[in-house]
Parts: sequence; structure tokens; C-alpha cells
Amino acid sequence: MLKIGEFAALAQVSIRMLRYYDELGLLKPEHVDAESGYRYYSVEQLSRVHRIHALRDLGLTLDEVRHLLDDTLTAEELRGMLKLKHALLSQHITAEQARLRRVETRLRAIEGEGRLPDSEIVIKSQPALPVISLVGTGWIGSVFAEANAALREHGLSQRVRGFVGLYHGSLLRERPTTPPPVEAAHILDDEAALPPISLPDHRQMRVYTLPALDQVASLISTKPDVSRHEDFRLLRQWIHDHHFRLSAPVREIYLKRSRATETYITELLFPIEPILDED
Repeated sequence: MLKIGEFAALAQVSIRMLRYYDELGLLKPEHVDAESGYRYYSVEQLSRVHRIHALRDLGLTLDEVRHLLDDTLTAEELRGMLKLKHALLSQHITAEQARLRRVETRLRAIEGEGRLPDSEIVIKSQPALPVISLVGTGWIGSVFAEANAALREHGLSQRVRGFVGLYHGSLLRERPTTPPPVEAAHILDDEAALPPISLPDHRQMRVYTLPALDQVASLISTKPDVSRHEDFRLLRQWIHDHHFRLSAPVREIYLKRSRATETYITELLFPIEPILDED
């Protein structure tokens, strides 16, 4: 029989952990002295310690290990448990690889420019938004002007609480061969249904819910309209460097606009999904 300290040294586990295993019912001492309370273990119990450590190394919790050692788990339950652990570990590895790419990109930017970038790009989600919108081509500001006039004419301007521009063509190309379709979307104050609004040229402003997005690359731009393409270029490069691709039309939310003070705050949102290795 071995004293707890001797067994701990042999098993390469702390005395505190052995006491914790005892409390959980994972590893009971072979003998406990009735008078002194000293715990004693046998060398045969080393194999159980190894089994505990091996299962913990697979990512199982101590409670899961206890059920497994007590034979209260079926082979099918163990298979399902390990498949879940496999999926969680794969997700963790993917997330850490993405984090590594972000660190590498930041290092390249600092080494190239000798300072932190002016704009930060973060990954976030975007909620669904009730909108009334108009689709057109050319400069999105002109499409918004048409939509604003139609809303004023129908007395609906007070229902608008924000503005979202959408680009339905590929903004990943530096110079698209044809002007991409654009959409001037007005965020509504509530989801109460509105009828479509017809324009003189027979186009219609439609009411719908702009879908939520699980992942977007977001950049807060303070550049005016004429130079905001520089921040779009930053986002394009960031997507390329981090192995993403566009999964939906690009959005820009106009947070603040003042020609008088030359204040422009626009959130650029690139919906993204990872490019898988098998692609």
C-alpha cells in the first residue's frame, strides 16, 4: 500500500487532485485509516489514473469520465460524445487559425506602414431590418434621391429611421465591367406592412425584411462619398487575406452625414463566409 503522497508522485498527479477525484467518486483510496484518516492507494490503481487522464485528454469532463468508468454509458453514447468533442475541437482549431491570420495581417500592416492602421475591421453579426427600398443602377446617391422624393410624396418620410445602401454586383473586383445594381433601402420605424410605392417610370419601391447576417466584416468609414472606395479596397484585401468570400450583397449603413461640417460616418458591411480547403 502507498501513502497518498507516494501514490501522487508515482502517478504524477497532485495530492489535491487525488482528494478531488475521491470527492467525485472517480478514484477512491484502497484504504482509509479509521483513526488518522490517512488515504492509502495500491499500485493496481495506477491504470485507472491513466484512464482518467487519457479520457480527459480527449476533452471529456470529469463527470463524463466518471460515467464512462462506471460503465453507465453505452458504446453509442460514447460515440456520440466523442463526435461532439471532435466537432467542437474542429471549430476551435478553425477559429484559432482565423485568429492567426488576423495577427499575421496586422503584423504585415505595421511592418509596411510602421504604425497601426487608421481603420479597424471586425467580424460581427447584423440583425434583420424592415425596409422599403428602390433598386437602380449608377450612383447610389441618385437612387436614394428618387426614393426620398417618392416617400415625401406619399407622406411616409416620418416612418424612416435610417438608411442602408446595398450593392448587388461584385465589389470584389476593383473596376466592375458594368455598373452593379444598387439598392437604396430605408429602414422603417416598425414592421407594419406598407403597400408598394409606384414611381412614374413604373418601377416600384418594395417593403420587405432585409435578412439578418451571421457574419459580416465591418469597417467604420469617416471618408466622404468620393473617397470611400479606399475603405472598400481595404475590406476587399482583408477578405482575401483572411480566406473569406462574399456571401450576400455588400451593405453600407449611413450613420451620420453632414456636408456643412464635412462629417461622414458610414459602416461598411461585407457579408462573409470562409473559403473551405476543399473549395
